[in-house]
Amino acid sequence: MGFKKFVVKLLLFLPLGLAAIGVSYIVDPWHLMKGKQYYRKNARMLLSGKCLGNTYSLGPIQRILKASVIEAFDSKRQVVVLGSSRTQGIRAESFPSLTFFNNSLSGAGIEDSMCTYWMYRKKKILPSVVVFGVDPWIVNKDNRKDFFEVTGNEYTELMGCLSGVELSQKPVFLDSYESYSLGLLFSPTYFKMSLRRLPWYISGGRNDLYEVSGKNNQGWILHPDGSLVNYEAAGNGEMKKVETDSERMAMADELIGEFQAIEKTRFEKFSSLIIKDKVRLMFYLPPFSPATYKLLLKAEKYKIIKEVQSYFEDYARKNKVEIRGSYDPAYYGLTEADFEDGFHAKWESIKKKFEQENGLR
Repeated sequence: MGFKKFVVKLLLFLPLGLAAIGVSYIVDPWHLMKGKQYYRKNARMLLSGKCLGNTYSLGPIQRILKASVIEAFDSKRQVVVLGSSRTQGIRAESFPSLTFFNNSLSGAGIEDSMCTYWMYRKKKILPSVVVFGVDPWIVNKDNRKDFFEVTGNEYTELMGCLSGVELSQKPVFLDSYESYSLGLLFSPTYFKMSLRRLPWYISGGRNDLYEVSGKNNQGWILHPDGSLVNYEAAGNGEMKKVETDSERMAMADELIGEFQAIEKTRFEKFSSLIIKDKVRLMFYLPPFSPATYKLLLKAEKYKIIKEVQSYFEDYARKNKVEIRGSYDPAYYGLTEADFEDGFHAKWESIKKKFEQENGLR
């Protein structure tokens, strides 16, 4: 009797479950149901010199797209940038005599940078220079981001290499795509995200990536060099977002997380691999806004960021790694007007000094 009741309840709830899966599949806010060919097509658009709109996302969109770009590369890039949204503004124009691609990813943890580097390595197109944006959270042992899981096989391969176990390095990318997409299709989180966007979708809204012409730049635009530029922030200082301390702290909670100790092992093994590969490694510490930096240093759970910067500086000195920038905005002489928000400086505000000190022109 008990089993029959269970079957009846299962049949009653089955239509609801199928409806939830249907909503996720149709709305599909991260384009995952379109398949890898969708991203490969857009990667080819980037490589042909076109810009793309609708690419700002904390999810896997940028990760799949930029992995598809690396997959399509037929030669090495001399300079590659690794990091989070805080380094996405670095442009090819700062390295005018060198081939360049910015592989920064929104919301990136150290896992994302590791996966990206491994893609270049296993395709045998390692860059000459890696500019590595070292955000404080990449050495926060309690900060674990799961966006990288769409490139999970690359992460497994690299971790195996760092442990002395050489796994297959066939230049096959995004092996985790199908399993990752299927998992999200049955995910309550993805369903909720899709459900929130359902009215907008029904009204005719679409979230596809789209080609952007030079005359209609608006919002966040991904350029062929991999940089992501917010034209609303870059073009009109009066559109600067006004933030409260509580908003700044909420962003810190989301990006940095509770920070009690520095986790050095993965970072040092990864950095050592880059050095061993004879790639010129340069650390870059992106600044926080003046108000945010002051707030972080006062907060018990975040004041460790000053110690984190000292750790990166000490590691760089001991291992002959170049280092640029500072979490302290005073290093670049920045004011609140030079920031899009508490964590992201407008690239135009720091571009000149960055170019003067990077020594790669």
